[in-house]
Amino acid sequence: MTTLLLVEDESDIAAVLADALDLYGYTVVLASGGHDALDRARKHRPALVITDLMMPGMDGRELIWRLREIPGFEALPVIAISAAPYAGDELFLRKPFDVKDLVSLVERTIAAHRA
Repeated sequence: MTTLLLVEDESDIAAVLADALDLYGYTVVLASGGHDALDRARKHRPALVITDLMMPGMDGRELIWRLREIPGFEALPVIAISAAPYAGDELFLRKPFDVKDLVSLVERTIAAHRA
């Protein structure tokens, strides 16, 4: 199974997204914030990271920047999610979004990264 790291500080949103991704056959590792996500990324070596951008402490933008500094994670695919607009280089879904759109983006991104 493919492991995804889901970084979301709102537990209800995290649970819904994790359950949906699990139904599609993904192993989902949850992290509630940026520091937790860095630890879990090193431990679980995910194929892809989905991160909220607006989180207390270390926000999603800083998390992405710090992930890129970890050897082996320089090209790790990241999908950013947020209710706020985003103009970064990562793939982006604006909240609220349909879970099917997230799953589709995850599938396409992982396939492209493996190719």
